[in-house]
Amino acid sequence: MANVNKLNEASVFLIGKALYAAQFTEFVLKMILLHCKNDQVLKNDKRIAPVTIDKFLADSEDGEKFRKMTLGQLAKLVPEPLNFSEQKLTKYVSDRNLLAHGLFEKINPLRGESSFDHDQFLNAFIQDSKALHTAMLGFLRLAIVALAARQGKTNEVSLDSGALADIEAYINHSAG
Repeated sequence: MANVNKLNEASVFLIGKALYAAQFTEFVLKMILLHCKNDQVLKNDKRIAPVTIDKFLADSEDGEKFRKMTLGQLAKLVPEPLNFSEQKLTKYVSDRNLLAHGLFEKINPLRGESSFDHDQFLNAFIQDSKALHTAMLGFLRLAIVALAARQGKTNEVSLDSGALADIEAYINHSAG
């Protein structure tokens, strides 16, 4: 029988924080994909094509189908022009799957003792989530600048040091 007492309150808190970070990442990725629906790949995907932002946020059948897509399915749909590191996204999905589906078994193996440092894994996952969130925010900030430039309104966009740091995080993430 597994010893559920192996986890202290701090570890349980980290699990909750990590799960929340994973869900936030998934939500932001869905929003980015919806804003990029005109990409050739996404335009032809039957799960995304009929979904609007309003349908996604409302209780609609199309929105529900899209909301049920897994992080792994979403990561495979990220269009190349977004330039998110495929390697980093794949690792993130793998770690998220371990968190959601395999953490218990890693902490409580069927045979022998576990050498798995769950707190280290959780802390690293939370840091990876923060880095991915910052890169996504950097992408969104660049998209706003590009849209303003297209409309001749660059004078209406100002980027403070935080915004520039987000853009730099996106560029670093994109580099691999």
